[in-house]
Amino acid sequence: FVIAGDWNASHWLWGAGRCNQRGSELANLVLNSDIDSLATGGPTRYPYGSRGSPSCIDFALTKGILGTHVDIQSSVELNSDHLPLIITLDASSTTYPKVGRLITSRTNLELF
Repeated sequence: FVIAGDWNASHWLWGAGRCNQRGSELANLVLNSDIDSLATGGPTRYPYGSRGSPSCIDFALTKGILGTHVDIQSSVELNSDHLPLIITLDASSTTYPKVGRLITSRTNLELF
């Protein structure tokens, strides 16, 4: 899957210069699972006027897609304070091979 958006979550993992609580919680999820973050590594939000500073809060989360098969770039469309993200997937091979698992929860080891 690919889920992208304006997360309002700052963390160094996707290129933000600072971390906030939402960013730390989301980064913990990414670091402790098989979910990957996909970001441009640069600012994606430029606030209007002099309030605030540029930030990297727009990015994507992916699962089951090799990093070599996906690319993300921002576009300079300044109709908003956020830059649009363009995600390109290589559709020729975007999934990991399935790994078989042994399920033992219903095994009666005494009978076996």
